[in-house]
Amino acid sequence: AAYAPLCRRVAEEAKATVVLARPPLRFAITTAGFRKLTARHPGVKTWAVGGHSHGGGTMGGMLVAESLPGEVRGLAMLGAVPIINFGPVIDLSARRDLEVLNVLATEDGIVSPKKGAMLNYGGGLVEDMFKRLPKSTRRVVIKGGNHAGFGDYGIQAYDGERTISLEDQQSQTARHLVAFLNRVKKRY
Repeated sequence: AAYAPLCRRVAEEAKATVVLARPPLRFAITTAGFRKLTARHPGVKTWAVGGHSHGGGTMGGMLVAESLPGEVRGLAMLGAVPIINFGPVIDLSARRDLEVLNVLATEDGIVSPKKGAMLNYGGGLVEDMFKRLPKSTRRVVIKGGNHAGFGDYGIQAYDGERTISLEDQQSQTARHLVAFLNRVKKRY
């Protein structure tokens, strides 16, 4: 429910099918879960996956993108980075066939885009984690946004405070996701 408004907005603006998965244990989609989604939507020819935090990073979208390189053409990561100390080590840096969008927020206390910031969950420098993404990754930083603002689930421990409205953060996020989906569609 926390991501439904954003997904609905992206679907309408991108004129694309957007599927919001209910992952096992409410954590992140798996390769098996992705296969079930594609089977339910046989008319969709080009797939992109994405998610927020661990759902977009190593424990979710990245894992699916790595496991299914011929099927997944795009990866959208919201408030997410590849995590080295928490979950499998996934390195997509050599991928040239994958469109990647990484959206961060200046007030994100979990995955801060600020130089020298440490990752709150999993440890390590945030900027070092980006080396595991393709060089062509488009990184966008939403000024005034925070970690919880990529969804609508309330306050999260260790997060910073938004200095923009939730509507503004969601609007900016949707705009970047729509542009990302259009790039994926155009490329494939």
